[in-house]
Amino acid sequence: TQWNYVINGAGVNPPLSGGALGARIGYDHQFGAFVIGAEASLARSNARGDRACPNAFFWSCEASIDTLSTVTARAGFGWGDLLLYGKAGVAFASYRVATQFNPRNQPLVFIGAPAERSGSTRRTESGLTLGMGAELALSDRLTARAEYSWYNFGSHAYRVDNGLVVNARANANQVKVGLSYQLF
Repeated sequence: TQWNYVINGAGVNPPLSGGALGARIGYDHQFGAFVIGAEASLARSNARGDRACPNAFFWSCEASIDTLSTVTARAGFGWGDLLLYGKAGVAFASYRVATQFNPRNQPLVFIGAPAERSGSTRRTESGLTLGMGAELALSDRLTARAEYSWYNFGSHAYRVDNGLVVNARANANQVKVGLSYQLF
């Protein structure tokens, strides 16, 4: 995540890190060794990040993603029990940008406290996702998978403390591992 304050152009980069737990549903069709398919996923995330804000002392610039969903197409090649694939599609994230006043018990006397001690904007952003992965058949109906996904949600304006506006660009990288069960 990269922020730039509109008022003065000062920037900060609160990096996101955390985990996610979710589910997916999809359909694949195989033509010889070639496989095409589509899938949708939904995950809850605890991805968070913060850095000291560049605009004043004792403020943290924070970002978080609480939910992440995707709709993607995928194509790949299968060799025996192994499928290697690439995927592309749209992604949606519940994205929050916030500032927090946190003097952390500093031995200072504040003549005037800030008008707002925190400020945040939360909304759902849409963007692009690209990825690649591998899926291994463990039985006729059970597969294990590992996947890398890159997300780009673009740059948007968010209102934070004291009416200040930041332009925040949200990009994310995610590594997923999981098990899938084939119903039909």
